[in-house]
Amino acid sequence: MPTKRSSEVTVSLPSDLEIVFTRSFQWPRSLLFEAWTRPEHVRHWWGCDGSSVVACDLDVQVGGLWRLVLWMPDGTDHAFNGMYTEIVLDERLIYTERYGTRILAIPHG
Repeated sequence: MPTKRSSEVTVSLPSDLEIVFTRSFQWPRSLLFEAWTRPEHVRHWWGCDGSSVVACDLDVQVGGLWRLVLWMPDGTDHAFNGMYTEIVLDERLIYTERYGTRILAIPHG
């Protein structure tokens, strides 16, 4: 299992509606892609210190929806959701992100 290493994150604002975070890793692309697209992995790294992922639904396909709910030690929960807009296997994962709503049904099947 890879160990945590600090690395620099760059942030750019290409438009009034976009935020782009860029970070380089020394791990295989396939491993990083799995970390972002498989709920059993996302549950381990999403969030902040002390939080727990209590819901994680990912429909990883263009137009597919995702939803995450974090539980915080103070008893509050925080919901995030969005839609995948571009996917290139092991290379690129582009999605929208919205904070603060739990009203999002993830289609199954």
